Amino acid sequence: NSFCTLLVMGCCTSHEGADVSRDNEGDVIFFDYCAATGAIIPVRRSGLIEATKASAPPRAAAYLDDENRFADSVLNPNVRAGPSSYLTEKQEEFIDEGVTTADKVERLEQVEDVKRSEIEAAFILTSKMLDLARKRVKPVFRYRGIGHGDPLDSAPTVVIRANSDSQHNVACSDLAFSPRDGDLPCQEAAQTAQRLQVLDVSGLSIPDGHKTKCTAKGNAWDFLSEEGAGSHLSSGEAYFGFLCKPYTKLNEHDLTQLATIVNITGFEDEMRDNNCPVLDVYDNEAMSKYTIIMVKAMYLLPGFDLSNMKRDLMASLEYQKACQPGGPKFWDDCTEPHTFRFTKPLVKFVYSIVVQLRVHEITDKAELEQFRNLDGLLPERAMLLERTKRDMMKKDSTLKCKSILLYYRVTGGTLVTNITTIVNTAIPSVIASVVNNFGSSGAKEVADTATQTRAYLLQKFGDSRVQ
Repeated sequence: NSFCTLLVMGCCTSHEGADVSRDNEGDVIFFDYCAATGAIIPVRRSGLIEATKASAPPRAAAYLDDENRFADSVLNPNVRAGPSSYLTEKQEEFIDEGVTTADKVERLEQVEDVKRSEIEAAFILTSKMLDLARKRVKPVFRYRGIGHGDPLDSAPTVVIRANSDSQHNVACSDLAFSPRDGDLPCQEAAQTAQRLQVLDVSGLSIPDGHKTKCTAKGNAWDFLSEEGAGSHLSSGEAYFGFLCKPYTKLNEHDLTQLATIVNITGFEDEMRDNNCPVLDVYDNEAMSKYTIIMVKAMYLLPGFDLSNMKRDLMASLEYQKACQPGGPKFWDDCTEPHTFRFTKPLVKFVYSIVVQLRVHEITDKAELEQFRNLDGLLPERAMLLERTKRDMMKKDSTLKCKSILLYYRVTGGTLVTNITTIVNTAIPSVIASVVNNFGSSGAKEVADTATQTRAYLLQKFGDSRVQ
């Protein structure tokens, strides 16, 4: 590249056109050296010119002796223009708005602070990628749109600015990475910012028979933004989130998750074929009479090849009996295709509920795209479980019930997210008492589900990690 910045800690050296020195306090001084013009650009403060002369290359030191020439090389837009410029048009305009030379240099230093941050971010990202390569783990790039409310953790993050009109998200050269020699600068266009989080998630180190522990997160749905989420999942543990509130108490993230799931259907016409209305989640007046229950779980299936997950498998009694904890009773007389019915005790020996679910498989990429906002990942496959009834016209307090399982292929296994949404007109008191205590019992149920599902799939399909 035309401009290179050499970042050195704890030593003084020069290296082919880049140099570093120290001031009297021992601080490291950084500057850019332009191979084309021999110009040195201080990146910390303008008073460093004299401090750099002693160690600067002869051509650069002579260049520094001429203050006017130095000022022109840094501050004159005619000198900066052209493919070799490392500043964007907006950055140049920002510098040119300075009234005096000192103002312009101060503004340049602010721009350089941003540039150094980008170089540091690129270094961190590269180091992370090399570490993943050493461990033979394929990185998971997680989309994090600007404006998403939850803070990112300390995992490496890169921001890509891309032309919003382009079908290909080609990274522009004005951020994170400088252009190759001879490349034209990025054309001015409407840009959108995309934030990608690099996750180290794999099933390589989860032992067979691992007894899962589950961390409850309340209604903080964005599990992957938690600090250490990658290592937590890769060690075989799980996450669990739960909410039971009147619609009017839901926050923005609750509504986004509800809106994504509640109207997904495998029926051609949900109202006609399953007597379930389509809900406008953002219609406050219509939705205010409902109570919403949402549950989310996330865990890894080590050694499971995602190509083995089929609709027939999910709907089979063999799978459900092996993977559902809590001793539910499954009915053998359910003859509807891809449908199973079970009785689940809520209060042992006192109260049970009967649930009938129909399984639909989603593999179309266009349909899967709508789930990207849930985890910031594009699932490779999804299984939708919709509540149905033996008598479709019979009404009860549950207006709609949907459960979606999203599958993401990772190194050494499959990452699973399971989200259930239930819209109720009323909650019976006996169920309300169970719901109020579901935070702790729900986390245990998720842990048991993960443990049992892993054991069943490994026994049935073998361990893909062996290959």
